[in-house]
Amino acid sequence: EELSDPRHQEDIEAIRTEIERLRLIVDGLGMADGSLTDASTRIDPVEEVRMVLRLVGPKATGTGVEIVHEDRGNGTFPLNRSLFRVVLINLLNNALEACTAGDKINVRCEHPEIGSFRLQVKDTGPGMSSETLKKATELFYTTKPQGSGIGLALVAQVVKRSDGEFLISSTEGVGTTIDIHLKCEEEG
Repeated sequence: EELSDPRHQEDIEAIRTEIERLRLIVDGLGMADGSLTDASTRIDPVEEVRMVLRLVGPKATGTGVEIVHEDRGNGTFPLNRSLFRVVLINLLNNALEACTAGDKINVRCEHPEIGSFRLQVKDTGPGMSSETLKKATELFYTTKPQGSGIGLALVAQVVKRSDGEFLISSTEGVGTTIDIHLKCEEEG
């Protein structure tokens, strides 16, 4: 059969999306010692969120989870594009794995004050127990049968190396919120 056959186009796009997602994860693991802030480049985090949502959107749709993207302000920031994407993919994948059909994930980008940037991922999943919450960013700690325990640990480490704040709050039966605050100069 021809690859140009319309029946195969959706499969081909899914394969491309998965390859990009895996490339970003591998890049992120290689950058675990890196910093999210990068004075040599400027990115629009809102555009990056949109790109990542195109990657993970099909997974959310397939599980019946709604993802809402909320922009509060605009501008470009000195952020490492690949690492920003890896951080967001990890946060979204964690939320998607915790959520079930009918749950919602809210992704918010904002700059609450001049010289700062905030990324928030909030879900209405099952939440975490206080014991799980205490261990959530420990390397190799996982509550999932297929989990690696690398995602949140990597994200927390990268944010701390960037002199940022990584905050996680969770309530059983309500959901989990992860906030990342970075100090970085805004432009435009």
